[in-house]
Amino acid sequence: MVLLLSLFSGAGCGAVLSDSVMRDSDPDLKFREVKEHPERYRGRTVVFGGTIARVIHLEGQSVLEIVERPLGFRLEPQLTDETGGRFLVRTEKFLDDKIFQSGRKITVAGKVTEPETRSLGESQYTYPTLVLREHHLWDTREAPAIGIHFGFGATF
Repeated sequence: MVLLLSLFSGAGCGAVLSDSVMRDSDPDLKFREVKEHPERYRGRTVVFGGTIARVIHLEGQSVLEIVERPLGFRLEPQLTDETGGRFLVRTEKFLDDKIFQSGRKITVAGKVTEPETRSLGESQYTYPTLVLREHHLWDTREAPAIGIHFGFGATF
């Protein structure tokens, strides 16, 4: 019975980013700290997540604009109204906006670089900016509910 519970509790709970990225990053570093004092963290690897606002294609690179969300279980962005703002992620890879769709959840690891000020609507907004090391796009489909019933009225 204990073995069965161990198998089910560990299933699907693996890390979504590599061990080396997780070792290089500071899990206690909050988005708001980097946003308020980017110069303190320049060159450091951070892990943030959120929902994609848009993909910007420039000469030789793609830029993700992400609405930051708090990370929960397995570093999955939580879909709450809580956000620290927006940030940019740069990569030399082409990121297809049909895959990196607006509203899709993403977790990224990247090195902090100079913040960028760009237009956001009719105002100027300063974005914390990362150079992408790794990312995890979260599946757009709902995960199936898995329950274990033990026959005495309890489902886990």
